[in-house]
Amino acid sequence: MDSQKQSVSSPFARLGELARTVGTGQVSRAVDAVGERRAAEAFQNRGRAPRLRRIIGLATVLATAAAAFVIFSLQIVNHAVSWTVDGAPVGQGTYISPVHKEANVRFSEGTEFAVQRGGRLRVAEAGAKTVKAVLEVGASRVRIAQRSPISFRIEAGPFSVSPGAVASLMVEWLADELLRVSIFEGETSVQGTPSPLYLRAGQQVSANARDGTVEVGPIAGPTVSSAAPAEARQEVPRPPISSDEPAAPLAPALPSSGTARRGSWSDAVTAGDYGAVLREAERRGITSVLNDASLADLVALADAARLSGRVELGKRALVSERRRFARTTAAKDAAFYLGRIADDHEHAWTTAITWYETYLSEAPHGHFAAEAFGRKMVAISRLSGRAAARETAVEYLKRFPAGPHAGVARELTNE
Repeated sequence: MDSQKQSVSSPFARLGELARTVGTGQVSRAVDAVGERRAAEAFQNRGRAPRLRRIIGLATVLATAAAAFVIFSLQIVNHAVSWTVDGAPVGQGTYISPVHKEANVRFSEGTEFAVQRGGRLRVAEAGAKTVKAVLEVGASRVRIAQRSPISFRIEAGPFSVSPGAVASLMVEWLADELLRVSIFEGETSVQGTPSPLYLRAGQQVSANARDGTVEVGPIAGPTVSSAAPAEARQEVPRPPISSDEPAAPLAPALPSSGTARRGSWSDAVTAGDYGAVLREAERRGITSVLNDASLADLVALADAARLSGRVELGKRALVSERRRFARTTAAKDAAFYLGRIADDHEHAWTTAITWYETYLSEAPHGHFAAEAFGRKMVAISRLSGRAAARETAVEYLKRFPAGPHAGVARELTNE
């Protein structure tokens, strides 16, 4: 009984003792230590809570920023420029080769290419900021959209054309050696010439990849209608010619400063007057020219014939170059041009491959080496299938990693 009273009353006794102690202002050392410890913990927790909240808030901000960066990066990838050809979407590296009418290539940001019939163009690379198109033959009208965020580059042989903002121009690449660019609006730069060119509206440049000649002058004549390749134009008929060759339309002259001398066939070709060369060759007799003319005249005849669409006469002149002047650079280049004719005009892939290989064996580091190797790769793909061209594509990328056919080669090697 006494023990129960003691257990019940002891808490009150301790409370009384504590009250008496507080009343005197004196506490035991144990009680004092407990109080100090609890006070320190309370103070520490009081400072820790806002700090923890600050840390959590900062972590939240960082996580949000990281998520925004990822979303922004994905948006950039997803907003890489796309394009259609006559309203239908196509893949990168697809050849655009209109036959009966021009092909309209429209990019998602508003820029348009109008590839003329008889031409061949492909979009080699397309990203969020840059687009590289390769004009392999023929002509294309280009209109850069206003405020376009994309930098466009059109490559043609060794040349590169970079239109400025809000530019309108025509780019022509004829027979793998003649570049002609006519600027109707805005500004355009041309690389690959002896020194870079910066052109404005109303100007036209003609550059020859074979001899390095460059002419810059005002746009001459009706530029839009005459800018299509020779095969696609209807010109007034020429005077009657010899029975050696069928009649063919004349090609219009390249722009000339008006001071070019016409004393030689080479001068006439440089000035773009192919018809004068053809008429003089016919007057002298085609067979006589092929057998007796100088190398310079033979080269000029071959160029004039090819560039004006007289394919058969061009072939005969090229074969004559190789037969009569076998060790010259012109004769080696003739092998490449014969391959081009078999490739583009005759669709004779086996013959084209043979001529490309001939050129590469005779001029492995020649100025048409990258083009010949790439065309050989494409011809193999057309003749025997993409798998058969894969080995050639691998070799192409080793030799010409930035060549005009690098995009096609990468597609073939990735299969």
